[in-house]
Amino acid sequence: MSLVRGLHYRLIVLLISAGMPLVILEPASAQLSIQEKQRIASTIAAEINRAIDQHQKERVALREKVISRLIQCGSLFATMAKQLDDPEAKKRIQDVVEAKERIQDVAAISYDLSARVSEGVTLNRFKEIGNAAQKFIKEKFAAKRTRDSEREMDMLFINCKSFHQLETVSGAVAALLPPETQQNAAAKNAAAIHFANELQECSLYYMLLAVDLISQVPKNSGPLSPADNNKAVHAWCT
Repeated sequence: MSLVRGLHYRLIVLLISAGMPLVILEPASAQLSIQEKQRIASTIAAEINRAIDQHQKERVALREKVISRLIQCGSLFATMAKQLDDPEAKKRIQDVVEAKERIQDVAAISYDLSARVSEGVTLNRFKEIGNAAQKFIKEKFAAKRTRDSEREMDMLFINCKSFHQLETVSGAVAALLPPETQQNAAAKNAAAIHFANELQECSLYYMLLAVDLISQVPKNSGPLSPADNNKAVHAWCT
């Protein structure tokens, strides 16, 4: 069985149909220029750095995990692009040349991102992380396919795809946090959403209350005195 069949075409097809986030903004038939890829990488890198900075306690370790994941993504996409040279791929994918170019673009952006978010990481440490990440992908492609391995590849693919969409970058970074930290972050987000909903409901309630009270005030009545105004506010908020 060829490597391309071992990887299962659905990931390649899914990546192509997803339009390579941000890359889809470019002409579909043209491969991105170096300048365009750098522009895209710069935009995404800024968002990744913001997401990393939100987690002060895990920031150093998290940055290394993000670098590792981005290099894994680059290796994953580069391997997928190479596998499109397989004769079988030409039978199953309509425009192999365009698909290969687009996947190569995303691979190049992934590698570029790993360097752009490596502030504070020494060159030797960066090389260690990169070598380990590339070895991880090679081992995954060489390993026998199982349900667990396919599930792991699916999760890796989803995470890599999220790193290339501005609206999902924060979630992609958070997914690399330790499980307990993810749970705490989720709890904080849930609490914030709950508070926002309560605040919105409260605002709506007082707006309706104010409308009702205003409708009961005689049209010829004058403005409330400061003392009466304070009494009214105290009555509404207690």
